[in-house]
Parts: sequence; C-alpha cells; structure tokens
Amino acid sequence: PAGGLDITDRALRALVGRSYQYGQPPVHEYIDLENDPHVLFAAISGGGKSTVMRMALASLLHNTAPADLRVALVDLKNADFPPFADLPHVLAFAGDPPAAAAVVAQVLAELQQRIASRQMPYRVLLLVDELAQLRGDKQAMQALESIMNMGRALGVHVWAGTQYPSRDTITSGINTAFTTRIVGRVDSKVSALVAAKRPGTGAEALLVPGDFLRVAGDVRRLKAYNLTMAETAERIQAIAQRCGG
Repeated sequence: PAGGLDITDRALRALVGRSYQYGQPPVHEYIDLENDPHVLFAAISGGGKSTVMRMALASLLHNTAPADLRVALVDLKNADFPPFADLPHVLAFAGDPPAAAAVVAQVLAELQQRIASRQMPYRVLLLVDELAQLRGDKQAMQALESIMNMGRALGVHVWAGTQYPSRDTITSGINTAFTTRIVGRVDSKVSALVAAKRPGTGAEALLVPGDFLRVAGDVRRLKAYNLTMAETAERIQAIAQRCGG
C-alpha cells in the first residue's frame, strides 16, 4: 500500500509507481501534464488500471493548486473517483453516460473558448474511466477526439482508462493522440498492440495486479503503487485541507 508514501512533488506531475532497469536502483515513475499531455491506461479487470489512475490523480491534485488545474471526472463504473468529486479542483463529475456526454461537451466548449480567446487561465484534465462505456455515444467520442487533437497546445489534457483496448474502443483518431501509455496485462497480443501502439511489448504476459509498462519514447517496466480506497480517502482529506477546505 502507498498510504505512507510521500507524494510531495512539483506541480502538474503525477506519481504512478517505480521502474526497474537491470543493474539500476528502482526510481519513481511520473506522468507530467507538460510532457505527457494525453495518457492511456489499459489493463484487464483486476490488473490495477483504476488503482494506478487513482494514485496518479491523488498525487497530481496534492501538488497542484485549483488555480492552476481543474479536473472533469467521468467514472462510468462509479467505483474509484466519486470520492474526488467535492474537491475544489473538480469542474464536474459524471457517473452515467448522459452526464458523461455533457461533461465531455463542457470540456470541448472550454477548449473552443480558448481557441477563440487565445487565453489559458489554467490547465484542464478530462479523466475518463471506462472509455469502452462511452464508445456507444458517437457525438461524445467525436468530441473527445477533438479535445485530444487540439487540446495539447491549449492546456487541455486527457487521461483515459480501459479494460478493452480494442480498435472499437480506442479509435484511430484517439489512439494517435495518446503521447504516453501505462499498459498492464491485457488479454491478447492484439490488445497489447492496440494499447501500446507498438509490437512485441509482451503486455499480454505481464503479472497482475500492478505490473505495467510505461510506453512513451521508450518502454519501461514499472510496479504501480497500490493506493487503497481508505488511503485514497485520507489523501483527499489532506488535499482539501491544503486547499482550505
């Protein structure tokens, strides 16, 4: 468990786990909104995908003030992210498909306003878990694709999680926009290829839970930190106190 882990770090950076390279000591692995603007998290059920997303979000909000970052949360499983909904960083929370479509549209409207005004008052992170449950809404998926293709330069970012990294879920327009991938065990070599967007990673043979590959310019194996729901609640309380709540 990561409850006692010191997650204090610089703003706009999120801690996800520790990487292990042969002959080298383990090091923390981060995702950074500046360098990793859009991130895909993929793993089978029980693989730890939502847990690593929860850890990343908790550390990101711990270190970044609401004046610098706002978050729109879409949790279509209503399992991991409802506890974050009342934090001052959170613009909106959706737990069902109609509300999810409205939240995605809200983020797209924010992006379009930034295009028109050329102003970026703060960064916006749209977090979606589970992406497969959104794919039936063509308009929402098109809006998500627009956000990912235009948002990078305007401070609008996407983290998306899925247990089903198929071409139906991760469409080509969305898949090309992911700059970083946190890939756990998936169900086949085909799924590994879609999730990692490169062949031969071996993601279908990873251990579970918590064994991941960080795929960006290179591929690094990492062990995700396990933040329990009870520890998440403690982190959220600490974040609220830091923000004056």
